[in-house]
Amino acid sequence: MISKLDSHALLCRFRRALQHSDRAALILPPARPGSLGDQAMLSATLSSLRRTGFNRIGILNYDLADLYTNDPSIQHHQLKDYLCFELEEGLMRFIFHAQAYTHFFLIGADVMDGYYSPSETLAKIELAKLAKRCGLNTSLLGFSFNANADAGCVDALRTLPTTIAMYARDPVSQHRLVKLLGRNVAPSADLAFLLEPNTARLEVRSFLDKLHDLKASGRMLLGINVAYLVLGTTPTGTQVDKLLEKIREVALALATQYPNITFVFYAHDKRGPINDSILANRLADSLRGELAENQIMLPPEPLESDEIKALCAPLDCALTSRMHFGIACLSQGVPIAAIGYQGKFEGLMERFDLANMLLPDANELKIEALAELMKHLIATRAHLRASVLEKLPGILQLAASNFSNCLPPQTIAELARQYEGSSFAPECSAS
Repeated sequence: MISKLDSHALLCRFRRALQHSDRAALILPPARPGSLGDQAMLSATLSSLRRTGFNRIGILNYDLADLYTNDPSIQHHQLKDYLCFELEEGLMRFIFHAQAYTHFFLIGADVMDGYYSPSETLAKIELAKLAKRCGLNTSLLGFSFNANADAGCVDALRTLPTTIAMYARDPVSQHRLVKLLGRNVAPSADLAFLLEPNTARLEVRSFLDKLHDLKASGRMLLGINVAYLVLGTTPTGTQVDKLLEKIREVALALATQYPNITFVFYAHDKRGPINDSILANRLADSLRGELAENQIMLPPEPLESDEIKALCAPLDCALTSRMHFGIACLSQGVPIAAIGYQGKFEGLMERFDLANMLLPDANELKIEALAELMKHLIATRAHLRASVLEKLPGILQLAASNFSNCLPPQTIAELARQYEGSSFAPECSAS
């Protein structure tokens, strides 16, 4: 006997076919608004869909207060009862929303392995199944998969119809997924590679001018981003203090060896009591008595993900502990060294032949190892930049291929070329 949910899904399939012939996309973001990494992926998704003929776009909300974009043409659909409380009536609400769309895109990011919450991941997988039953072209856009994925989430992904496209955003994750699921998982790259830099605001253009002026005067610009997540989900204050002290000591050593160096401290997330902004300011403040004024720079705040990407362009190289700050740099030819966490960096660094630039464990981080890594990064930065730029067109093609379940190959290739031509922030004057 057909269930009530299945009968409504079948009705949705018929109504949608009768009412809508144009392409319309319904998107599920990885989480509530707040993460700049998630913002980068969502913004790139919205831009890509608009460029390729999707006339209507809707976003599913985790809460009433959620607002992912101020664009009035994009609808926000409430699904708190299911996404937050997993109430079955929320699935009926999803079917109601789905009637107005032809495609369903679940941005997988780093939430599909159940690392943060197995129950929330299972709820997302159930939505993907239901979207397909409603007749929507369904895709799980570029996601990573760590080595210790929740067994229940693996089983649920294994049961998804093969007509639901899955895209792994790095080769390490793809290998794991194919092995665990026993099905095809397409290679892709992170959607954030398709994010266009934004220099519209005066504050952004002004700071970008300052960075270009420093470069013109012979300064070498080293970006630094520190995030507490490299220490675990709930690090102690002592752990954070030790990490900042290690980076501080390495910065002082580098300033002695390279007198023309300027450190630019970037925040890529402002959520929580130990956010990137707090750590960036603490690190900068700890160096002020030791370094000259032109050796310490802090970008204006707050910034959006596309503005941060614009402000990465002038860097010579960078140290990051957030993957999406690393992507903001790499997508503009800036080589990086990274402190990894949750198995998210390995595949990214492998793609750019930067595997030897990754330190996998922040808690066991040695000052000597970090210092040697940064010296090697600085010494080889020109060679590494050329290598990154050589690989970038292929990475953009992989990022665009997240949409190959619904777009022909020539459109994917054209989409990648468009981003290749617009991925660099201009050298502009605030005036």
